[in-house]
Amino acid sequence: MASLEATLAALKDGSRYLNWGREVIKRWALDFCLHTNSIRVLDVGCGQGSDLLNIHEALKEKNISSELYGIEVYEEYKNHAESLGIAVASINLEIEAFPYADEYFDVVVVNQVMEHVKEFFWIASEMNRVLKPGGLLIVGVPNLASWHNRLLLLLGRQPTSIRLLGPHVRGYTKQSLVQAMTEYGGFSFQASAGTNFYPFPTTIAKILAKLFPNGAVSLFLAFKKVRPSSFGKFLENHLETNFKAPKN
Repeated sequence: MASLEATLAALKDGSRYLNWGREVIKRWALDFCLHTNSIRVLDVGCGQGSDLLNIHEALKEKNISSELYGIEVYEEYKNHAESLGIAVASINLEIEAFPYADEYFDVVVVNQVMEHVKEFFWIASEMNRVLKPGGLLIVGVPNLASWHNRLLLLLGRQPTSIRLLGPHVRGYTKQSLVQAMTEYGGFSFQASAGTNFYPFPTTIAKILAKLFPNGAVSLFLAFKKVRPSSFGKFLENHLETNFKAPKN
């Protein structure tokens, strides 16, 4: 008999593309930029440039010019993004400073990346540093509190968003991410959305994610930069773990 995880995997295959929240990211970026003539956008972990390209095309339709920047370490993805006209830097996010000046970008996107990194505090501080005051940060992460993850826990199983034998090293909920970013990250919370809903087919998954965003598979949060990050002081005062400390 197939395992519960295998059954869920088979049911969710057709709706997996919803996890990346492309339409949510594009809509929020467009709404933010409607009253300007040009913007700079950074995608942290840009992959092949899909989110940046979507934003660019949406802005182009509104006669808004955009400069596109990405950070990507995987060579094949980096080359593809560069072929689309994206200026891509290849750095180790967890130990290197972003190669950009302070307050350089209007919008920063980080989609399906933060679950893969230990150095959350360092990366979040760098995103704050390079973002202009009042700038928009869009974060997309797997939702540890999704309904299918809650069910798996009730059954004594590991949530799909963070497994011992998997690539994810951090788990996020809306509450935990909003608390961290507003209390110490230097941001104010603006909006949230959920995408996909396992183990339902695409049409039903879209409806359920809209009705119950906090139970959706992926969680998307929009933040506004209101002050410099204070994660450095947080680490000094609260944690003994050897995290890379931001200079604040």
